[in-house]
Amino acid sequence: MKRVKLLLPVVLMMLGLAACSGDSAQDEFLEVQDYSQEEEGKQIKIENAGYTFTMDADTTQFSIVNKQNGQTWYSNPQDLDTNETIANGTNKDMLSATLYVKYSDAKGQSFAYDNYSYSIKDKRYSFEEIKNESGVVVGVKVLYTVGDVQKTYLLPTAITEDRMEDFCSKMEDKDAKMIKNVYRRIDINNLRATDNKDQLLEQYPDLAETKVYVIRSGQSDTKLAAFQEMFESAGYTYEEYEYDNSRINVSQSTGKAAYNIPVYYTLEEDGLVVDIPMEEIVYDKKYPITYLTPLPFFGAAGKEETGYLFVPDGSGGIINFNNGKVNQAAYYNQLYGADLAITREAIVDESEVSYPLIGMAKSDGSYLCAIEEGSSYAIVEGDVSGRFNSYNSVKFTYTMLHGENMDISGKSDVTVRTYERSLPKEHLKQRYLFLDTDNYVDMATAYREYLMRTYSDSLGDKTEEGVSVVVDFIGGVDSKDHVMGVPVTKDLPLTKFEDAEAITSDLVASGIENMTVKYSGWSNGGIHGSTTQKVKLSKKLGGKKDLKSFVDTAKNAGVEVFMDSNYQLVYKNGLFDKYSVNRDTCKYVSREIVEIPYYSPIYFSEMEEEYTYYLARPVIAMKSVDSVYNYVKNIGVDNISLGDISSELSADYNYKKHVSREAMMNMITEKYKELAGNGAKVMASSDYFYNIPYADVVTNMVLSNKSFNIVDETIPFYQIALHGIVNYTAESLNLSQNAEETFLKSAELGANLYYTLTEESAQILQDTKYTEYFATEYDLWKDTIVENYTRFAKDFSGIGDEYITGHEKIAEDVYATEYSDGTRVIVNYNFDSFDYNGTEIPARDYVVEGGNN
Repeated sequence: MKRVKLLLPVVLMMLGLAACSGDSAQDEFLEVQDYSQEEEGKQIKIENAGYTFTMDADTTQFSIVNKQNGQTWYSNPQDLDTNETIANGTNKDMLSATLYVKYSDAKGQSFAYDNYSYSIKDKRYSFEEIKNESGVVVGVKVLYTVGDVQKTYLLPTAITEDRMEDFCSKMEDKDAKMIKNVYRRIDINNLRATDNKDQLLEQYPDLAETKVYVIRSGQSDTKLAAFQEMFESAGYTYEEYEYDNSRINVSQSTGKAAYNIPVYYTLEEDGLVVDIPMEEIVYDKKYPITYLTPLPFFGAAGKEETGYLFVPDGSGGIINFNNGKVNQAAYYNQLYGADLAITREAIVDESEVSYPLIGMAKSDGSYLCAIEEGSSYAIVEGDVSGRFNSYNSVKFTYTMLHGENMDISGKSDVTVRTYERSLPKEHLKQRYLFLDTDNYVDMATAYREYLMRTYSDSLGDKTEEGVSVVVDFIGGVDSKDHVMGVPVTKDLPLTKFEDAEAITSDLVASGIENMTVKYSGWSNGGIHGSTTQKVKLSKKLGGKKDLKSFVDTAKNAGVEVFMDSNYQLVYKNGLFDKYSVNRDTCKYVSREIVEIPYYSPIYFSEMEEEYTYYLARPVIAMKSVDSVYNYVKNIGVDNISLGDISSELSADYNYKKHVSREAMMNMITEKYKELAGNGAKVMASSDYFYNIPYADVVTNMVLSNKSFNIVDETIPFYQIALHGIVNYTAESLNLSQNAEETFLKSAELGANLYYTLTEESAQILQDTKYTEYFATEYDLWKDTIVENYTRFAKDFSGIGDEYITGHEKIAEDVYATEYSDGTRVIVNYNFDSFDYNGTEIPARDYVVEGGNN
């Protein structure tokens, strides 16, 4: 894209500060954008076959018209004076903003700007056209100066006598006289009694050789603007201004936080793209920008409108407009879970946000907003009318510069707040898709079509017609023991290689025709082992020959094997493990190594009696993936499970070797592509979106949610979008808190079956930290696995690669799902049977109609 300045004159004032942009931090001047000289009433209009985009140049607010249905969406609420009955003052001004900025000071205190109050009101912005390769205008860049700006005028703070005389000679006589009156002429040999000679020489070094004119303090903005015009008439330029400032040692800083933030709006065939290149944001390093919210009130719906907000809570959530839940917490949840390289006091049982999508539906249409870049920093926010204002709204907020408290003295408890050195050279990019439907099934279908367009090279057809079952064998764990009174850690085998071979053969012989095996904890000391940069079989599970025998038996039976490991979490560290804690561990922003404690699954607080573990640097994690893949390939395994890097996304805030969370996510997706290029199939351990386009099998997909109270209804948005193009399972049925519920959800939403198994009884884990495997003994689960698989295989044969085309709530706790081949699944979660059009749906059960049934 080409960017061309609009034919709109822009006056640039200068704001002196120590600014940061990209990786550099230097003393420079932030160019304060100024649109105040422009004639009012101008509009910027961009149009293509599907949409018309119109921006009001006086406010930078805009509308976009969907030509397909004539619906208009606005960047901000309209007619605030008549429609807004709750907010006033600052809260009301915020409704007119197109950006929110949060920042911090040196003490770690947080402050906020909205760009209506701190930019738009004072016309501190400018425009540039965005043209495509054919020279057609397709968008506009708006550059905002946001902050408590004090103008720095283009006139010298101090200037040598000969330069002052030169410029004054080019002014009108009355102007020259006025200028000389507002500057003090300082002669180092003729000072006042109150002058400090040494200080003046330090501030104005030219005084040693000549006389210097210094502007007197206390001049009003009106006078300074007039003086600027006088100097400009004499040929005084920005270059002259820079030269004069280079000759003095006087701070030009205003001492106020201010930011230049560019927002690129581009109209494309399928909607609107909003892009903020982070490296183009200019800010004072004393005031790090911590959060940024673009278009916080896009599409905001008033109290008289009907519809809902869509949030990606679990499988999907609906928040009805004006639901009155203002005493409940507003929706606020981070994408992809917590960053392990940010310190936490405790772990809470959080609802998952796995995919970067929000939306809104009204009676005449809807929109979806998908993040295309920067999703790893995103937080989803949604709220209803009645709390702070009269509008229902949903938005993404992005974490910008991450901060931590850092000890500055080993002799005291004094800490300072420190932040990342600079913003990454990355983008925050959102795409708005506009639809002529308010039905969530249609919206999810549109999302599927968008994904298939966007990821056409990787999101191929990885599903099968029939049903499969994924079996996860837990090889070994560690346990505490005492030898001669000394506590030691020993390997505890749960499923030896020969056990895995026997169980696999037994399940196949029992009629399971389509099975996938994941093998966890098979090397390096088990589930919580040492770094896998060097693979070492756990000897208590058997030898390499035993492992190869299991692999061969599985392959001969048509069973695909995925070997799983930890790649970034290092639980043990021996002398010869190729892992140096100081060298190979991620760092917090405070420059301490990321050492993670265990947390209680009951109380969520730190378990001080347990040892801590480490988060390996991204480059080490990627080396570990290569090491494991090369090892298993050598024994005949073609596939790999990406384990912890598919379920934990973290940054490395190492001051010298910084890797952002987004960069880590990109490294993982590149590793997927590399493995696929080598012919490997890859399994993911979570449904986080960065896995979805690339994984051949996705386990642990969230089929419901833990629901914020403000959420009115859970919907299977994610599954509607992905069924037929992604092979997924629910959580492990035998480890689920409610196995029956998970089984029914799997039936409702087309998920394959997933079980976690061990040969040994769970009783041997009673005194370990692995009580999560409370129900894994194969002998206790065999019959259930075979029974459930047999039923699913019969009921759902032929729909594994079909799209979900319909989903509805028939009655309370009764749902129906329809597939593209006509199959209809009715699930009754009630404890009483339900009559559906003459068909009895048994309590806590499902019935399949149509299709191949």
